[in-house]
Amino acid sequence: MTEGPVVYDNDRPEMLAFVPADVTSVLDVGCATGRFGATLRAARPRAAIHGIDPTPHDDTRSNPYATRTTGMYPDDLPAGVRYDYIVFNDVLEHMPDPWAALTATRELLNDDGRVVASIPNVRHLTVLLPLVLKGRWRYDDSGILDRTHLRFFTRSSMRDLFESSGYEVLQVQPLRVTKPKLIGRVNRMLGGAFTEFIAHQYAVVARARG
Repeated sequence: MTEGPVVYDNDRPEMLAFVPADVTSVLDVGCATGRFGATLRAARPRAAIHGIDPTPHDDTRSNPYATRTTGMYPDDLPAGVRYDYIVFNDVLEHMPDPWAALTATRELLNDDGRVVASIPNVRHLTVLLPLVLKGRWRYDDSGILDRTHLRFFTRSSMRDLFESSGYEVLQVQPLRVTKPKLIGRVNRMLGGAFTEFIAHQYAVVARARG
């Protein structure tokens, strides 16, 4: 039996901080059920919120988008449209070629536009310890080793992804940082040196160079 596509259903309120209050247009790439779009629409009511996803919108849910395109990014977007902010919430790691997607994104940004992305951190202890101690790399239905991930990134390679695709990285912010007592204490003593091992994700904000 062939399973249907996985449709993610998350509101991601922590990503609002990376989309300014005065934004006028946002594209939510991989918008899925539209929960992040609804979060954006409620918090940024003056902005035009757009979405694109390979799966059609569930008609039993309200649609928060001014336009919602069913198709592949960026090929199926309406021609000639540009955006202030383009958001990839846990999307780039699902793409066969995120470098090509980000390169194409530069042409879709308004002047001084921004790209915002959340990307899982494969250097997390929950991945490293089973790999090093037991040789395990076990995929799961969600999380850092989501079985639908095609690419895996560390903090350093996230930055390289953007810089090699023609961007200036403005911010790299850890998300969902777990702090076991001992590691948290040592991390504080070392000025955050262990953060990369206890952050599940990073948020990246970038703008096109030139």
